[in-house]
Amino acid sequence: MKSNVNHANSVTGQQSPNLRLSHLKTRRKNCLGVHTWLGLSLGLLLSIYGITGSILVFHEAVAIAMQRYSTGRPHSIYGAPEPTKTYTVCQNSVDAPGSLLQRRCMVMDRYSGKILDVDDQTIGTAGEVFTQWQWPLHSGRAFGMTGRVLVFLSGLACPVLFVTGVIRWQQKRRAKKSKPRKKPELCSKHSIHKQPIA
Repeated sequence: MKSNVNHANSVTGQQSPNLRLSHLKTRRKNCLGVHTWLGLSLGLLLSIYGITGSILVFHEAVAIAMQRYSTGRPHSIYGAPEPTKTYTVCQNSVDAPGSLLQRRCMVMDRYSGKILDVDDQTIGTAGEVFTQWQWPLHSGRAFGMTGRVLVFLSGLACPVLFVTGVIRWQQKRRAKKSKPRKKPELCSKHSIHKQPIA
């Protein structure tokens, strides 16, 4: 019967449903393969373009900061998400008298490169020094690698406490359900003690 249907399809010039389904699967597989490999290749190239472009854009800002303060190592730079915002370049390992944090940050105009503000505890006020200590204390950098590890572990403690709390709650709930309920004792005539009549 199946050979007759295939013969009829060959005579009429129509493909069998099974053959059309096989061709459709093959086209989908080929399309997926092209999409996957092309996406991976372009993704790698676009990542390289983005990284190198960012370096080129911020290179001038870092150069201006290093020209103003040669001591220290460029550590981080905060870009300007809006046209009216500024760049912030931070240096670490600042070897200067009174620099306990060994960190300095410069805020500069993104167009002219003019330094608008300097966050340096060696020249800042007491309020500025207090502000500069917030991030090192928050991130643990003020205490070196030990401080960072402690901050990391304390961050993991919150989800661990949540998960263990839920597990403990479920355990108590199961134990409460599996515990047989005590039936209330009914007072019978024999259990009632007669009170002596005075």
